[in-house]
This record gives sequence, structure tokens and C-alpha cells, in this order.
Amino acid sequence: MNIQRWDRERLFERIFQEGNVGIALVGLDFTFLEVNPRLCEITGYSSEELRDRKFIDITHPDDIHTDVQLADQLFRGMRKNYQIEKRYFKKNGEIVWIYLSASVIRNEADEPLFALSMITDITAIKNSENGGAPAVPHNPYRELPESEPAETFGDFLNVCSWCTKVRGTDSRWRRFEDWIKKTFQVSTTHGICPGCEAKQRNL
Repeated sequence: MNIQRWDRERLFERIFQEGNVGIALVGLDFTFLEVNPRLCEITGYSSEELRDRKFIDITHPDDIHTDVQLADQLFRGMRKNYQIEKRYFKKNGEIVWIYLSASVIRNEADEPLFALSMITDITAIKNSENGGAPAVPHNPYRELPESEPAETFGDFLNVCSWCTKVRGTDSRWRRFEDWIKKTFQVSTTHGICPGCEAKQRNL
């Protein structure tokens, strides 16, 4: 078969849809822009569900910092690509180990457009390294027990700078609003401060 005779758009669409490796286009804000069927199989999410999420939303909390740091360096032009072994949480709460290889796609002005991520499921390899024991199902965003204090560093509360979840001393994360409600026995409302209101008017 002469590959040159194939329409390039059709060729890449076939690779994207039928490839045995997870593929994702990731925006500058870390949102999944496009995902292929294989990545949906790996994570247990539909393509619509993934496109409504950022990669940090399904990444194990202990792996977020390194992955975000590398992705930020990628978009800033400090590196051309990066590879990392990390953990996803599937939709059902199970842990899946993946090997991620990411590179950046730029426009003609050399500005970053999005990252091209290739994801391989390496759970079986990791399980064999652990004597065949599977990863324990676990939801990193489940509510912390009322007795579980938040992790602090001196007078500082450990809050994720991206999603504002609070990290407990057991390394699990919960929504900031939920932590406020359980800790201080109050509910929160969402309004807009004068400064943000002024900025919004100027958009």
C-alpha cells in the first residue's frame, strides 16, 4: 500500500481512532480537548466526560505536582517533551498506572497551542513488580472523615493552587467548601467581590 496516496486527514483520523495507545490533546489550562477511544478504555470515562475535565482531576494527588511542573515547563518552552510514569484514577475509583509521553504543538509564531499526550497502560507491569498484587481501588476526592485534620505547614493550609482542594494529613483531597463546612460547621455561598466585579465589567 502506498501511504502517500492516503489523504493525510483520513490517515491521522484512523490512527487516532483505532490506535492501541491512548491519545489526548491537552490545552494550556490542562483541559482535555480531544481524546481517543483507547484513552476512554484506560480511564473508564466517556470522551464527553474527559473533555469536561483537566488531567489533574483524574491524576493521583501524589503525582500531580511533578506532572503539572513538567507540563508547565513544556508550554513555557523550557523542554520539547517529557515522559513520566504516573497514576490515574479510573471512573470506578480503581488505580491505573500509565506511561505518559507528551510533546507540545506550536503555531507558526512558535506559540504553544496544546500538548500531544500518548498514554500507555502499564498497570500489569507495575502489578508484576509488586508480586502480582493489584492497585487498591481508592477515590482520592472522597470526603475526609470529620476527625481528619487538614495538612498544614506551620501556619499555612495546604490548598491545591489549581482546583483549591484541601489536602488532609492522609494525603487525600477534598473540596475547600466541604472542609469549611465540616471544620467550622457553616455553609458557604458564592458571590462576587467588588474587585472581580470590576474586572468582569471591563472584559
